Amino acid sequence: MQQMTSNRFAISFLLGFLLVPFLYAQEKSDYTQTFEDLAKQPYIRWLITNSERQIALLGGTEFQKPDSLYLPIRSIDTTSIFANRSLPQVDDYLQLYQRNTSLLFLLIHTYLNQIREVRVPFGMPEALLLIPAVCSGFNPESVNSLGGLGYWNLNYPQALKYGLSVTAELDERKDLIKSTEAALAYLRHLFELYGNWELALAAYACGPVTVNNLIERHAATTYQEIYEKLPYGARDLPGALEALLQVWVRESKNVPAKMIFPEADTVKITNKLSFSTVKAILGIDSTNLAFLNPTLLKEYFPSDFTASIPNGLKPQFELQRDSLYVYQDSIEQTQKSEFVQPALASQKESTIYKVKSGDVLGTIAERYGVRVGELQDWNDLRSTRIDIGQELIIYGSFLPAAKAKTTSVSKSVENSRSKPVTNSNSDYITYTVKSGDNLWIIARKFPGISAQNIMDLNGIDENLQVGQVLKIKIK
Repeated sequence: MQQMTSNRFAISFLLGFLLVPFLYAQEKSDYTQTFEDLAKQPYIRWLITNSERQIALLGGTEFQKPDSLYLPIRSIDTTSIFANRSLPQVDDYLQLYQRNTSLLFLLIHTYLNQIREVRVPFGMPEALLLIPAVCSGFNPESVNSLGGLGYWNLNYPQALKYGLSVTAELDERKDLIKSTEAALAYLRHLFELYGNWELALAAYACGPVTVNNLIERHAATTYQEIYEKLPYGARDLPGALEALLQVWVRESKNVPAKMIFPEADTVKITNKLSFSTVKAILGIDSTNLAFLNPTLLKEYFPSDFTASIPNGLKPQFELQRDSLYVYQDSIEQTQKSEFVQPALASQKESTIYKVKSGDVLGTIAERYGVRVGELQDWNDLRSTRIDIGQELIIYGSFLPAAKAKTTSVSKSVENSRSKPVTNSNSDYITYTVKSGDNLWIIARKFPGISAQNIMDLNGIDENLQVGQVLKIKIK
């Protein structure tokens, strides 16, 4: 028994000895995680994909278009800002950044020229402008372990204190220029408070309250004395920045001084405008609008907003400006007229319909003599997408004869998608989608027909494909 206990103890000790280093190896700082995950981030992938300069995200191989034009970065003073060059973890970050500098340096070249437009307060080193490369990799969607967000990983209270707007519609921590102005003002205050950049950056990353408490509790005067007690994820900012400065001085000369940047036009939005409307009229993908306007938290432009759109589309936007709002108003009016109050609906008889293969909302709605908009309201559907097996609640009185009649009609609707034929009783015609068409343009061809009418009848959303056959009800 004693021998068995000894064996168990030995096995437990051996497993603990093997597993503990493994567990510790999995723990990574925010800045290590940022660099290792840089090429996987959706925003960075979109940036590379939509830029004239295409690079293999992981390999670093570049593909350059013949007509590309790139601007060299203006020189920056990267003299070390730290009195003590023996900061914790510098060597680890040197090894990390030297593994693949191509993508990180391209991002620095892309964004540094832009934030150089912000006047660095007198006496503050320009090297601070590389902090976003360490904190976020110039990714506006970056979030750190302490709740910091955006290019500079600013937290919510500091963002408000230094004039940034954070609302349900937008977050200016994801605005490059405005967040840079706020961050530099905050850093200047911290430097005046602590008198050296090691403690100022520690307070920037981990919070001045945390730093002050540690200094008081341990009678400390330096960053190194409190380093081990700081929050693990964010405590390495001074060391990571020092490492990046050293790598930049040594390696930047070997990286082409060129920048990746998907050029964009800016337009003034006077009244609220949805992404779906812009997509329907101008064909601009909502994903592109979201990435070009990272401060927006919802898929619409708020009133009095300067929006970015893909380069070259500004003339078309201005030409179609009135049409955008007419289309948006027509969709909203149709939706309002078709809206059924849940209180009224609940007073009717109801049934549950289980979605089968081949079903779309349009055919289900026609089968039961209701509108697509009603089905969406009753079932809290944000789009016309439904899944096999999904249960839909439908309000109304349902007679077997009516069901049989509408079922045959629904089959004709399904057939109309594949065959451009006219209904035998001439109540319907078909229309084949051509290049450049959208629902609003098609609806204008038929008096009394709205875009929503077409979507309801065909069980579709606003996305169209060239050659698609639509059924139009004659009025």
